[in-house]
Amino acid sequence: LTTGSSPAELYKALVRKYNAGDVSFKNVEIYSIDEYYPAPADNYSRNRRLYDLVSKLDIAPENVFVPKLTEVKSSEAVADFCAAYDAKARNLDLLIMGVGEKGQIGFNENGATEFSRTRTVLLPYASRKRQAKSFGGHLDVTPSTAISLASVQVQWWSLFRSPSCS
Repeated sequence: LTTGSSPAELYKALVRKYNAGDVSFKNVEIYSIDEYYPAPADNYSRNRRLYDLVSKLDIAPENVFVPKLTEVKSSEAVADFCAAYDAKARNLDLLIMGVGEKGQIGFNENGATEFSRTRTVLLPYASRKRQAKSFGGHLDVTPSTAISLASVQVQWWSLFRSPSCS
């Protein structure tokens, strides 16, 4: 699931359907597609909307996979974390995401290869400037790096290569 504002209305609709008894999420696993690194204080997590959604549905806590980066300190630990998250998030059936104003998906900025793995990414100035609103408008405290789910996991390129999109 994306952590941005694009799916906010969809998330509200899912909660309404759940509250009406029309749908259950007991057997659903969810994965966040990105998170700042190093991890900021919880109130600045990219995953606030995700946590809010999960708290209103019957998704089992053990089926919620969000990068927990507070303990990841060394570059070796980051690489190990990324490889493990990449392996865990294979075979996604559905991806709910928004496309950013510059065409980015998660923190897979324009120019990211479709074969990239889950990894740390440097956030460009324009991206940091957009994200600064979550940090009180202060660019100086807005993270300059993040973890982004593998483009190969997202498989966003298949949409653009689909014959129906030609």
